[in-house]
Amino acid sequence: MTMIEVMIALAIVTVGLLGALAMLGTLFRGSAYTRNMSEGMALLQSKIEAEVSRTALTASSPPNGTTSESPLDALGQSTGTGPWPYVRTTVWAPSTDGLRRKVSVSVTFVDNGGMSHTLIAERERNLP
Repeated sequence: MTMIEVMIALAIVTVGLLGALAMLGTLFRGSAYTRNMSEGMALLQSKIEAEVSRTALTASSPPNGTTSESPLDALGQSTGTGPWPYVRTTVWAPSTDGLRRKVSVSVTFVDNGGMSHTLIAERERNLP
């Protein structure tokens, strides 16, 4: 092989390795986002199911309004301080016809890129 062929081969390999390196960074960012979304959905589902399955539901209990939990870790444990990215908000309100209660749960987190994401679930339940 001549020196020119070796230099061209090195240039091609270098471009390929740089492309693979860029793809690796995108892979890490994507997997962190997917992990945050999965943990946020688990927090959302656990809270909405706990609220909907309440046994003592009346027109005034739990009271209408908003409660917020933050910061939460991936297991829903509040530590008071820390780098945990999750904020969970629960809102109870009467339905428009007054025959049901509506609960809305949202989980908000900020991804590694600094962008805020919010997951929301709403359910209604008949009054006894």
